[in-house]
Amino acid sequence: MTDNQAKIKGATFPNQLIFNFIQNKSFFTWVLVLAIVPKLFLLAWNFSLDDYMQWAMFTDNEILQKEKLILVPESPEWLFKVGNQFNFFDDKQDLVKNLKEFGVVPWWTNDGARLHLFRPVASITHLFDYQVWGKNATPMYLESILFYLISIFILYRCVSYLTDDRALKNLFILFIIADASANFGVAWIASRNVVLAFLFVVSTILFHHRWRSEQNQLFLVLAVVCLLLAVLSAEAGISTIAYLFAYALLLDKASFIKRLFSLVPYGILIVAWRIAYTKFGYGAANIDHYIDPVLDPMLFLSKVVATVPIIIFEQVFVADSIDQGMSLPWIDLTSKLTSLLIVIGALVLFRYVKNSPLSQFGLLGALLAMIPMCAIHHTDGRTMPFICIGFGLIWADFVLRCYRGVMPPTSSLRHFVERASCIFIIFFHVYISLLLSIAVMASHAAVVKTAQSTVVVAGTTYDKPEKYGGKHVVFLSSPRLFFLLHLPYQLAYEGKPLPETMRLLAPYFDAIDVKRLSERKISITPKAGFIISNAMRLPVETGIGRVFGDDFFGRSMNGFFSRGDGDFKERQRIEFPEMVITIIEVDNGRPMAIEIELTDTDLSDYHWLQWDIGTNGYVGMELPEIGETMYIPPYQEELAKVKRERQL
Repeated sequence: MTDNQAKIKGATFPNQLIFNFIQNKSFFTWVLVLAIVPKLFLLAWNFSLDDYMQWAMFTDNEILQKEKLILVPESPEWLFKVGNQFNFFDDKQDLVKNLKEFGVVPWWTNDGARLHLFRPVASITHLFDYQVWGKNATPMYLESILFYLISIFILYRCVSYLTDDRALKNLFILFIIADASANFGVAWIASRNVVLAFLFVVSTILFHHRWRSEQNQLFLVLAVVCLLLAVLSAEAGISTIAYLFAYALLLDKASFIKRLFSLVPYGILIVAWRIAYTKFGYGAANIDHYIDPVLDPMLFLSKVVATVPIIIFEQVFVADSIDQGMSLPWIDLTSKLTSLLIVIGALVLFRYVKNSPLSQFGLLGALLAMIPMCAIHHTDGRTMPFICIGFGLIWADFVLRCYRGVMPPTSSLRHFVERASCIFIIFFHVYISLLLSIAVMASHAAVVKTAQSTVVVAGTTYDKPEKYGGKHVVFLSSPRLFFLLHLPYQLAYEGKPLPETMRLLAPYFDAIDVKRLSERKISITPKAGFIISNAMRLPVETGIGRVFGDDFFGRSMNGFFSRGDGDFKERQRIEFPEMVITIIEVDNGRPMAIEIELTDTDLSDYHWLQWDIGTNGYVGMELPEIGETMYIPPYQEELAKVKRERQL
């Protein structure tokens, strides 16, 4: 008896009508409508974060070029822009030096920091966007939605070649459509690279299957081309190899040697891509946030061991990027709980997976696809769709086999566990995931809003930006130092004046002492220091306390600019146009205390801001009197105070 012929027992499926609808030919159409409708809200949105940087690069913004905050295009211009669109910072045209001098990146940023990604396929689409549409974001979102829908069509076509079970195909696509992580790439123009990579990943799998099943060499050529386009869209496109390997091992009908040799063309391509990627200066270096598996293999392997359980937890409980703002004790606890979850899941799913080559393919492909995703410090929801391909197959196959009664439970306990698991999967991966999708849309809408009296970057407010023009803006403290990276580009886009310089003095993780030594000299001593590595616990992380916080997120993103070890020395001087920073105290190369001397003639040209938890942004402040010390309480303490005041 085939799965299609299996009868559904009324006791094992809540509603026969629902199952009949899943098998209906029109189901796929309704699922597409379900995918499109929430995303239509995107058409009323504007740019956010990296979008402003890309706009500045492709439109040759003269103000930002004058300040040396974007690269000056070299001939041929279009090729230079395509190759440098995702160049956040490197030594090209002294970009890191210039960004530090203006203050876009913190003063402790590693001089050799590099984050230059090569994504020409995505870059070409953005080049078209900004040349044709300018500041009109609506057609840009439409493009991303279109690419996403095309990828869904191709994925449905791909699974149609692997099975003739319409219910399985439809339910699989429902899980993919409902997955909240798919919205991260579509809801952010600058993340279209992930949408494009996803499109070419599923295309590669489709063409590879047709090559192996039909022995038509044309499909091999198309598969290789699509794999190339996948890695040239986003580095996450390398996850294609995971599914190709799983296919060769579990679905390919040829002999073992032929299956092994079927992977050779793809292996040659990936090796050639990686050699070229390194030779032309792309990649990440001297920062904690990204790990290069080739340059630092042992660190990468340790990261894989630590991160894979977190990814599995996120996949099971629909909690994408849960570790971004989570405290380290809770990350450790989540990892341990996931180990137990894996054991329970294996006991529940084993007898289903062992009899389903399609589920085995999905499981192995998903597990292997997790490995390249560990190159980034925290899990990134934008890359989760590549893993969801495999998990979607597992969920759909398990639910249908369980409800159809293809493999009757051997005990009442197993019957209860399997039925409860099905309900859990449908509830979390359809209903909850769809609600999260709507939440992603709503949160993004809050991110892109702007106001006349303030400038808003990623939900962070900056007090009275009209005062910035020609002033030295000094940010005394910040738990969201990463978002300062985008401020001048958004100011230029909105036509607001740029400051003369902008300088972040200290990250706000714990208590900070600020002492006025003289009219022009200030000492700053943050209890947590200035450089906090991604793996370093904050002073407040002494046990299972708060789960999430801006300070935890800030620690996570601190690795975007430097490595945690540092190489600073006592009495080292760092000179900027408006101040000189002298390192007073060092702990293993990490600066722990500094003195600042203001060098501009007119002290009224300095505009001082500090982080205010109550307003979730920066507000104006006054320095203490000479000889006095200003104490900024720990972030956690201030947060608790604000919550108490709001409850009154």
